[in-house]
Formats: sequence, structure tokens, C-alpha cells
Amino acid sequence: MITRIHHIALVNPQLRRSDRLLPKPFGLTVSQQHREEEKEVDVAFLPSQSNIELISPFVEDNGVAKYLQKVLGIHHLASR
Repeated sequence: MITRIHHIALVNPQLRRSDRLLPKPFGLTVSQQHREEEKEVDVAFLPSQSNIELISPFVEDNGVAKYLQKVLGIHHLASR
């Protein structure tokens, strides 16, 4: 049974741009930002009751990049 959503992951093509533009209207700040070399993505977290995770591929042919060609938006929801 899911009792809480831990985070919502949004996939987007430009992490640097979205981590500056997305938080402002919602009053959020980036708490963590890092590169996950093995998954070939850059990641940023915006803390809130249900955290927002921004994911951006830094290569053109990984799974996230292929997903991004089809969908711009929610990549996954994670529960705890």
C-alpha cells in the first residue's frame, strides 16, 4: 500500500535551464544536483512534501534520451 509519494521525476532536455526556471513560480530551491555517470543523466532535487526530481540525459542515445523523444514530463513516481 502506498502511503506517501517520495518524489516525482520529470525528464527534460536541459537541466540547467529547468533548475533555474521551474522553482521560481513554486518557491522551491534546488537542494541537490549531481551527475549519475552510470545512468548518463544529470539530476537535481527540489524538496517539498513530495520532492521533485529533474532528470536530463547528457548523451543522446541512453534510455532517458529515448524516452524524452516521446515524452516531455513525468518520468516516474517513487513511493516510500
